[in-house]
Amino acid sequence: MKQIILLVGLLLTMNGWADVTMNEVNQEISIQGLSCLEMNGQDALEELWLINFQSEKISNWDRIKFKLREFPVTRINLKTIAWTQISDVPSNISHVYVLDRETMRQSGTRIFIDSNGRIKIEARWFSQCEMLPYKELNTVIKKEIEGKNK
Repeated sequence: MKQIILLVGLLLTMNGWADVTMNEVNQEISIQGLSCLEMNGQDALEELWLINFQSEKISNWDRIKFKLREFPVTRINLKTIAWTQISDVPSNISHVYVLDRETMRQSGTRIFIDSNGRIKIEARWFSQCEMLPYKELNTVIKKEIEGKNK
């Protein structure tokens, strides 16, 4: 699939039918947006992620600080993407995420490590996700920043 997209992009660019560079085509393939919606009763929480498949990093859009926070991906294959998000404050809390790429269902677990080093699961949740093109996610983020600056 990746080769077909590259070939089509190359043909369009070479024939002057598109104003797209190979760099932009590669970026569209290697960087994808991810929108995950967690339902909690009547409330819904949307998390936005930016996945860089080439560097195996994932960034979470922090809607409070208006910045992307980057974390390493711990597993990536055709079936799953998994990553751990370690909290800055307090540093003894981690969030572990696993995305099933077939069902696009994400499970999240908040883990607390007590003073004795014991791991305790504080919370678990599930979200329904969808992949977004990089440009679409970037547009959403820009609109949120513009809204903050008004």
